[in-house]
Amino acid sequence: MGWKKYLVVIIIAIALKNPIVNLLNGLILNSKYAMYVTYSNFANTAWGGWKISNFINLILFLAYCLLLKNKDTEDSIYTNIHFVGVLCSILLLGIPGGDRIFLGFRFIELLSVPNLLYKLKLRKISYIILSLVIAVLYLFYFCYTIGVQNGNSVLPYVTTLFSIN
Repeated sequence: MGWKKYLVVIIIAIALKNPIVNLLNGLILNSKYAMYVTYSNFANTAWGGWKISNFINLILFLAYCLLLKNKDTEDSIYTNIHFVGVLCSILLLGIPGGDRIFLGFRFIELLSVPNLLYKLKLRKISYIILSLVIAVLYLFYFCYTIGVQNGNSVLPYVTTLFSIN
C-alpha cells in the first residue's frame, strides 16, 4: 500500500476518533468491565494525548514509508505493523486501558530500528553515529520513563538522580 493510501486511512481515523472512542466506551459501560470507565482510578488511565512512545512509532512509520524506496517483504511487514500502531495511537488512547494494546507494538519497534538503519545504506561512520544517537535517545527515554515519570510505580523511593512527584 502506498503512503497516500496510508495517509487517507489515518485522516479517516482522526475524523472518526471521537465517535469510535464513544462507541467503545459505551460498549465497555455495558459490560463487566464498566469499572474501567466509571471508577476514577481506572478512568484516569486513559492517556488522552500522545506520549513519547507514540511519536517514536509515528516517526518509524514515516521513515519506513518515505525513506525506503525498494521495500522487501520484511520492510512491508514492519511498515504495516507501525501503521496499525499509529491507528491504535489515534483510536485507543482515549479509552481507559487502551494504552496496553499500544504497548504491544513497543517490541516490534525495537526490532525494526536496526532493520531500518541497515536498509538506509549509510556510510559506515554515518551508520555508527546514527546508531549511537538512537541508543542515547532510547537510554534517555528509559531513564525518563522510569526515573522521572516513575513508570508503573517501579521506584518506591526518591532517587538522588531524579525527583519523583
